[in-house]
Amino acid sequence: MPPREPQPFAPVAITGLGAITPIGGGAAQTCASIRAGLNRFEDYPYYNTLTPDPEWDEPEPLVASRSAGVALGVQGPDRMLALALPALREALEDARLLRRQMKRAALLLALPEDHPSLSRWNLDVFAEALLQRGGLTEHLPQVTVAAHGNAGALRAVAQASSLLHRRGADACLVLAADTYFAPERLRALDEEKRLKSSFNPDGFLPGEAACALVLETEESARARGRTPLGVIRALAEATESQPFTSDKQSTGAGLTNVLRALLPGAGERFVLTDHNGESYRAFEWGVARVRVGERLGEVKELLHPAMSVGDVGAAAGALQIACAVAAFERGYAPAPEALVLCGSDSGLRAGARVEPR
Repeated sequence: MPPREPQPFAPVAITGLGAITPIGGGAAQTCASIRAGLNRFEDYPYYNTLTPDPEWDEPEPLVASRSAGVALGVQGPDRMLALALPALREALEDARLLRRQMKRAALLLALPEDHPSLSRWNLDVFAEALLQRGGLTEHLPQVTVAAHGNAGALRAVAQASSLLHRRGADACLVLAADTYFAPERLRALDEEKRLKSSFNPDGFLPGEAACALVLETEESARARGRTPLGVIRALAEATESQPFTSDKQSTGAGLTNVLRALLPGAGERFVLTDHNGESYRAFEWGVARVRVGERLGEVKELLHPAMSVGDVGAAAGALQIACAVAAFERGYAPAPEALVLCGSDSGLRAGARVEPR
């Protein structure tokens, strides 16, 4: 596959963060918990994983990472909404946007990829429900909804950059949310041999999260006296011809092209990925890392937030950006820049280069 030309991207400043995860009721707590290696993996009482022989094998409860802040019985899109609202509110409070900026702000939602198991979720009305419950209907006139899965938040950041720099909005709110906790979704993943269990070691532990980023141009942020928390300097996308849904190993070409577009030259790197324990993702990273060679430089740390929160689907990219920003803010970043890498099941690959303010 020939390298894909990088899409034009103008840097954007991060001026607000919000997050709700199984190990944090806010962005700061979540990032600190991930840094400390904490987790909240436990048996999920509403689902037992499939066994090779139901007549002889003892069923075992699914091990998962669930937010304690949402009632156990709330599932599917209602659960996702319960995660998204507080994350969005926290980001708005953190950014301290002016009233006139809210009137010219855009909301970009990153949601789960389309899948037959989500047919009853009716995500077409998710944005409307979010704005109504949050009392934001009159404050956010521009809303875009995209269902691209793990790499969706980074694509939303690219759209935000375009809006901000062509003055289509004064500020952009990227809100990424996902949850696996609905029986129909868990069953479908289990049948596809995606859920980890003692019978299926090559699977992932499901989680859930919502993460929100407030983005502005650096000039706009500083003009209103707001020092950016961090800056997204570059972003790239590519397509993997052998996605997870193809039942073949990744060629690594898509991720390789993303890395080549992001890397200005050799240096020290802090890399954050959406690796979730599935061998497909690990193999793809290994292939891409070899292909970019010395250009990647020295990887000082390779962080997988899923080790603490489980696979959080569409929320992965935004959460990784939040972790990078927290590392810069708190002074424990192992390198002067961070690479955030994500891959969607359908083949979209995306990456961002994040730098301190």
